[in-house]
Amino acid sequence: MAAGSREKSDAHGLTSRDAVGHWRARTAPGDRAVKDAPADGATLLFAVSSQMTLQPHLYSDVGYDPFVDFTPVSQIMTFEQAVAVPASSPIRSIRELVAWYKASPEQATFGSPGTGTGPHVVALEFARAFQMDLRHVAYRGTAAALPDLFAGRIPAHFAASAELIEHHVGGKLRILATGGAQRSLALPDVPTFQESGADIQATGWYAFYAPARTAAAVAKSLEKQIITLAHDAELRMRILAIGFQPTGTTADELLKIQRSEFDHWKRVVAATGLKGEP
Repeated sequence: MAAGSREKSDAHGLTSRDAVGHWRARTAPGDRAVKDAPADGATLLFAVSSQMTLQPHLYSDVGYDPFVDFTPVSQIMTFEQAVAVPASSPIRSIRELVAWYKASPEQATFGSPGTGTGPHVVALEFARAFQMDLRHVAYRGTAAALPDLFAGRIPAHFAASAELIEHHVGGKLRILATGGAQRSLALPDVPTFQESGADIQATGWYAFYAPARTAAAVAKSLEKQIITLAHDAELRMRILAIGFQPTGTTADELLKIQRSEFDHWKRVVAATGLKGEP
């Protein structure tokens, strides 16, 4: 594994200064750039849901208000969070993973794409649901974690299912569960967390936002164009092929989804005690 691709966290996986800095370097400048951009419809933010629903609960200086500084335009696709184990692992279900963790406390670790990411928080929900004390190994993205997962150096990794599907099909890892309300269309044989005994629903999405001062007529025009694009048959096939679900919502629908999930993640963060900073 390349040096610097993995970050350390404490026994509860609650903080990692390096991981926090990495997240800020990757996302905050883009958010703030769109926030401060001319509101003429020429600059949009292509945001992952955690930027609008999770990160504001983790970072006191996130640098933007997701409801004040941006104008919702349209959600374009959704995805499920998932947990996977190495293909060589004898573990084939969530129940078996829980049993293994409880029988092997000295090896009770899990990987995620980074501290404060959606998968990290889902893993903490998972640990809390089964009353386990798991240690977090924070990576700089799932790609950095895969060599360790393939080799069995970490027993499980939480990530967006789209990042894992190719390797699940290719026999390098085994996805145990996904976080949708129903089974993933791309993984119909893989149960959901809820089917597996964990009361966890863990999904995410990508959506377009404009600066807050964007004129209503301009925002409406952008919304119509993106919805048309999202319903293009060829594009929908491409989105499905990489493990995402195409949507294409109205701005009002996106705002409703954002508010609901913002409140959900607020409760989850409070319950887990996770903070994205020391």
